[in-house]
Amino acid sequence: MSVKKYLSRIMLFRIFCLALPVILFLFMEAGLRLAGFGAGRPVFRNVGTTKNGKLVVTDQGGAADYFFASRGYPGKIIQYNFFQPKDANTVRIFVVGESAARGFPQPRNLASSAFLEAMLRDVWPRRKVEVINLGITAVASYPVLEVMNEALQYSPDLIIVYTGHNEFFGAYGVASVGWGGSNPWTLRFTRFFNSLALVQTGKKVLAPGHFNTPMSLMEKMVGQAYIAPDDWRRNAAKDSLYRNVREMLARCQARGIPVILCTQPSNERNIAPIGQYRFAGIPEDKQQEFERHINLGSHLLAAKPALALIPFQSACGLIPDHARAHFFRGQALFALHRYREAQEAFTRARDLDPMPWRATSSINETLRSVAREFKIPVCDLEAVFRANSHGGSIGWELMNDTVHPVLRGQALVAEAVTDSLTRFSGPLAVSSAAYNALAGWQAYAGRLGDNKYDRCTVAYRMHAFFGLSYMRSSNPDAVSRFKQLAAKIEGTETPDIQNMLRNNNPFDRRPITARVARAFMLKKKYAEAFELYKIAQRSVPFYTPLYMEYVYLALLCREKLNGSVTAAERLQAMEAIEQGRVLLRYGFPDAKATRFYLGRLLQLCGATCSR
Repeated sequence: MSVKKYLSRIMLFRIFCLALPVILFLFMEAGLRLAGFGAGRPVFRNVGTTKNGKLVVTDQGGAADYFFASRGYPGKIIQYNFFQPKDANTVRIFVVGESAARGFPQPRNLASSAFLEAMLRDVWPRRKVEVINLGITAVASYPVLEVMNEALQYSPDLIIVYTGHNEFFGAYGVASVGWGGSNPWTLRFTRFFNSLALVQTGKKVLAPGHFNTPMSLMEKMVGQAYIAPDDWRRNAAKDSLYRNVREMLARCQARGIPVILCTQPSNERNIAPIGQYRFAGIPEDKQQEFERHINLGSHLLAAKPALALIPFQSACGLIPDHARAHFFRGQALFALHRYREAQEAFTRARDLDPMPWRATSSINETLRSVAREFKIPVCDLEAVFRANSHGGSIGWELMNDTVHPVLRGQALVAEAVTDSLTRFSGPLAVSSAAYNALAGWQAYAGRLGDNKYDRCTVAYRMHAFFGLSYMRSSNPDAVSRFKQLAAKIEGTETPDIQNMLRNNNPFDRRPITARVARAFMLKKKYAEAFELYKIAQRSVPFYTPLYMEYVYLALLCREKLNGSVTAAERLQAMEAIEQGRVLLRYGFPDAKATRFYLGRLLQLCGATCSR
């Protein structure tokens, strides 16, 4: 053998030895992905061709892949659908953000995005308006950036950015990722590394309980992280938000897509700081004196707020960075109608909270700053909510909990965004006359399907949230508040409906309106059932067996009432039938239910619908 051949073989052997681990890695990764591990799926799923164009739906799998630390209970995204290419007369708006943007705890038909779509259809009556909500629960701004990058591929006319509350504890937040949460490159590497099937398999084998625990990432972080006033993560959260939002605006600007950036309102007046202060390094006698002031002020607050203010101010002087002391001081000032001082105290308390689940002042100022840098409009929801709150401090009248608006708050978000468009020029401009001609928020709520059963479900959701140990210990009065709200609604119902409301799983994919409608049908109360099934249709996504089911049951109620269905209802049935055929053609889940209701709809409306 010649020396040249020998050296060639040695080189090939070395290349093979170097390549073998890579080949084995790729082989194992591919096999594990076939077994269901691995992540990195897109949020948008291109389904296939329909008579309206290429169907695109938002996919929960893509949202779940951001939750490598809590895969047993990932954040949620609502399924929306639209068609490509976009019609020339369509205005397509994407809302990106967290659970507050998503509309939690309201059903999808009563989220701020639904109010916004209804209002914009009124101010632009000759256009088709699509407001597609891409909010994902419990994410920081990095996943929001990634989702927005995907959305840019689908012809948006406007992007609304509503993020900032979860920069500490959300998925890819600085407290949930660690030091890497403040660096964009480490965030990208973290996403790539945790998307590997081999990594996920290893985690499941080594820590199966951690992998499948039915607990949200936010709940896992409680008690595991304490964010002191001088903690490095406070600046890191602000810097991470700045970089991610700046990247969003830069990418939109490069494509010529307008953006509205929203500040983050939160419950200042009625939610006490959630985190427990740590007295490490503070002398015992000073701690005891502090507690005496707090206990005395709490005893006096309800009846004698002027006297209560004195010990609360003393407590703030003793330990200036104690969040609850400032909160109690704010309560006393508010009771004395010293609203400006109360607002300052509430803001200080929120900003010092060792468990910062609410956007701090520095977070909101960061949002305003980056908007000024890019010369884009700010929808200052914090200022708008304060202007619509008693005494200028946001409380229960607009918030369900820490950051999630009540129904009036959802409508207020939509009003504020629409008002922002009055300062636009070009095709997205809304005239002041059209904005001022909008109906009141209650009219929109009624049109979208506001009802007492969904209100009761929201109350129970909040009752469950405030019943968690860390919320009960920090805000004990909230549990009874929501229990009373639910009981007030239940009191107007018959025992069977009361039992249904009490035992309803508020996170069930079947809306409570459909469950109550079914009970009315059994009692032959077809008119009441019909109205609730119409609301249920708006509460679930198109292109699902549930939507087909509620269309069918609403039409069945109509037939029972009138002996036949109207031409408009027959057209809706035909559209539901077409959706069912698409579901079967492209292999959507729950084919059995799809076939069942496809057959029922065909049977109900006869030969016309089978064409």
